[in-house]
Amino acid sequence: MKKKVVVIGGSGFIGSHVADQLTEEGFDVVIYDKQKSKWLKNDQSFVSGDILDNDKLNHTIADSSFVYNFAGMSDLNLSRNQPLNTIKFNILGNLNVMEACCLNKVERFIYASSVYVHSREGGFYRCSKQASEEYIEEFYKCYGLKYTIMRYGSL
Repeated sequence: MKKKVVVIGGSGFIGSHVADQLTEEGFDVVIYDKQKSKWLKNDQSFVSGDILDNDKLNHTIADSSFVYNFAGMSDLNLSRNQPLNTIKFNILGNLNVMEACCLNKVERFIYASSVYVHSREGGFYRCSKQASEEYIEEFYKCYGLKYTIMRYGSL
């Protein structure tokens, strides 16, 4: 039986490539995003949803082995002009995903962070990624949610 993997934000550039590689490796891939991926493969499933929708996240993540989170605000200029939305999507959204992972006992949570975490650049985006990494570490300490943090550079 194939292991189920949910790729949140899987319609974006990086998420879609990760989803494709996971599909090639034999996983049952579900892409969860606001917009349907233009690169969606026939053997991948798609769920239209928001990372702020706890019920839909819980339902989608049920029976998953792994969950990747690529969702959130990634544009530095947009984040600079919308700090509250940056917090809402990058921090609160990530917490919603981790809660669903804990409730559904996923094996591992994989988070798309940024090289800006240890930079003086990046403004509110950097802050949101730093905070999310701290929450991820705390979720492991408190709830045992195993994780991997990937720090991507600018593409």
